Amino acid sequence: MYLTAQRVLTPKGETGINVFLHCNAVANEALLLTPNEIAAIADANPGDIVAHRCEVKPGGNRVLSFIDVVAPELYPLEGLRTVLDEAKDNILSAPLPISLIEKGIGIRFGANYGLYEALPKEFDELVFRALSLLEERQAT
Repeated sequence: MYLTAQRVLTPKGETGINVFLHCNAVANEALLLTPNEIAAIADANPGDIVAHRCEVKPGGNRVLSFIDVVAPELYPLEGLRTVLDEAKDNILSAPLPISLIEKGIGIRFGANYGLYEALPKEFDELVFRALSLLEERQAT
């Protein structure tokens, strides 16, 4: 699966968080080994959208911050929550954007310079939104 949450700014100045869950056959084959695999999936081969929640209309927006998560489709939700929580300090102490592999799960996080003072809060909000969409999808 490829799961992403993005804080976006519309051309009209509206902001919101858009979240997308994709089914990706490549990501489901095995745990990731390199950060380049995250980019290959997120940027070039995200797969089919299976769930989304958009606060602003997609398209033509500027991304202010994002979290990308690449994991096998059946990876347990609580496992993802734990991996993201454990990776938070490493992510927030590194130059952004950052791509890393934690326990075979790909994580990519980035934010505009204007959000740097609020990075912990921004990270938490994006993770919460992403995992909430995944939780809803798994409940159906």
